[in-house]
Amino acid sequence: MANSYRQTFDKLRCAIRADAAELLEFQSVESGAKTVMICAVRRLPFGQLEYQPLAKLFDAPQDPIVLSGPAAPVVCAARI
Repeated sequence: MANSYRQTFDKLRCAIRADAAELLEFQSVESGAKTVMICAVRRLPFGQLEYQPLAKLFDAPQDPIVLSGPAAPVVCAARI
């Protein structure tokens, strides 16, 4: 797994803990299809907001496991 994925996950976790995450719907410029994403929200001066997309949600009833195929074996280390 690329380090950039871990960095994005850490940003997502921090945003949720800081109550600075939003669930937003976007429309693709290319296809016009709508997609839902989890975004970090940063408050700027004068009440402006800046959104950074962090994760795309899968549409139901599609099963993300089926769409992605089988995962590679993972070895998990316990956190202490």
